[in-house]
Amino acid sequence: MKADSAKPSKKRRININYGLQVFGDNNTFSNTSVNNNVTLLTFYTKLIFTKLKSFSFLRLTDEKCGNGVSYRPNLDRSTYEQHLKSHVEETFSLPDSSIPYIDKVFNSDNKSDNNKAIRDIPPTGSDDEHMFNFLEALFRATYSFHYTNLDIKDGESTFDSLFVYPFLEAVSESLAESVNWSKAGFKPGEAPLISMKNQLKNSELYKEETVTYLADGIIKLFGLKNLDILLLETSNHFGCTDKPKINFDHHKDLFGALAMLKNIADEFPFASLATFRQCKVFFLHAAGERLYLWSLSFEPEGPIYELWLERMMLIKPDVDDKPESLPSFLKFFWGMKCNLITTTSTIAQLKKEHNDILIKNRFNPNAPSDSLSTIVNPSILKLTEEDKTGMHLLGPFFSTTSS
Repeated sequence: MKADSAKPSKKRRININYGLQVFGDNNTFSNTSVNNNVTLLTFYTKLIFTKLKSFSFLRLTDEKCGNGVSYRPNLDRSTYEQHLKSHVEETFSLPDSSIPYIDKVFNSDNKSDNNKAIRDIPPTGSDDEHMFNFLEALFRATYSFHYTNLDIKDGESTFDSLFVYPFLEAVSESLAESVNWSKAGFKPGEAPLISMKNQLKNSELYKEETVTYLADGIIKLFGLKNLDILLLETSNHFGCTDKPKINFDHHKDLFGALAMLKNIADEFPFASLATFRQCKVFFLHAAGERLYLWSLSFEPEGPIYELWLERMMLIKPDVDDKPESLPSFLKFFWGMKCNLITTTSTIAQLKKEHNDILIKNRFNPNAPSDSLSTIVNPSILKLTEEDKTGMHLLGPFFSTTSS
């Protein structure tokens, strides 16, 4: 993302013009002007660069891009394929010791057998205890929505309580167990995003209470400067088809993630750029019948902020779909947990590098001139509901409805 923001008027109408680099599987992109004075160049693709003036920018076309999608007719084939090859897809395998337990749960045929299989955790050593705690929590959460008596479309709170909160709690607890010094925790429901508060505190907008960014949930590292590493936004009830709302929430999440990434850079300004470019923050978007996990990272060559669709999952709540939904939920949240462990380790390295520089220069009155705080400096906005009009034209757009 490249941003150039003008000061809001007294009516707080935001007038911005930015280019957004967005990458992920099975995505397309568009260039759209919106009625509410927000002009967004939004691209949902797995991507191409062309040089425009002094910075790297995506070519404007209507081509669909991604795995299994042709570069034709408007994209340069060699550039397209080069970027696809340069992006390393992360895979996270389950330990072999977990397979018998998982198979037993997957193969249980009825409610009673399923419940017994979930409880029947094999004897474990200390190395495997965290893993089985996590697997049990995931399976209990899937059991809960498969056999619920609730109307699954009865509001946003039901969407969260059945399909999101129990899984994020399991992820944060597993992260806290795996990296105990992180003291990771999940804050559900109308949680203020402190990263956004920190970025807007010097702005005139901060004087208004309405600028507080309230996420539907946040995973934080309470043992590491209370940093935010994942935020959640849920777009109304399960199965909601309100595109303006869904796409508004997506862009709201995007600015929230930018604030989170910038906040990390500000906390450890003397860490290396080489390490920071490996740091990802995440947002989970629960919308329609799907969960989307997006990551955001800083790419100094440009510079740009790379938004990548890490994974997407279609929620199948019917118990008859259990053979398909159980593996999907397991893969999705196991991958999320591994992503967050990697991010936590990267932030720990940033802290170490920052402190090493402070120690090295403790008798030097002049701090290093170059810092992450100045290099990583995106324009950050807090979108409000009045900016929602026309958001359905902005995407993201997907070339397939498959999970």
